[in-house]
Amino acid sequence: MHTRDTSRFTFHFNSDFSGNIVCINKETGAEMQIPAEEILQLVAYHYLAAKKIEKLEQASIEELLLA
Repeated sequence: MHTRDTSRFTFHFNSDFSGNIVCINKETGAEMQIPAEEILQLVAYHYLAAKKIEKLEQASIEELLLA
């Protein structure tokens, strides 16, 4: 299991993002387990997809043809 600290949380997760991600609030000590698949979907669909769409919309014809 891997650990990643941010300013407000500590995250424990499997390297392949299988199973649950354990999120611990550093201030309160409250712990929550979230299926990794749910977080992957959130980031992929709502962050990465939006960035890719924005990049495509602003691309030149040459950039589109080479992509």
